[in-house]
Amino acid sequence: MRLVNTLRQADQKPAYIGFCTSSDLKKRLQTKAAQQGMSLSLLINMILERAIELDEMNSPTENLAQSAYYRR
Repeated sequence: MRLVNTLRQADQKPAYIGFCTSSDLKKRLQTKAAQQGMSLSLLINMILERAIELDEMNSPTENLAQSAYYRR
């Protein structure tokens, strides 16, 4: 949910993400989508799906369980 809120905020005002502004990031995504022959919204959906997968793989519950295991 934080990622979605961050994207909404980036769309509303220039925000710095890494070393580029949100408008720079949008241009980069548009270029990448055009290179891949897909729409910008499809590319963003694919990125969000992957981010959700990675977030689920690295959930805090798993991290706590892993750290407890390695502390033994």
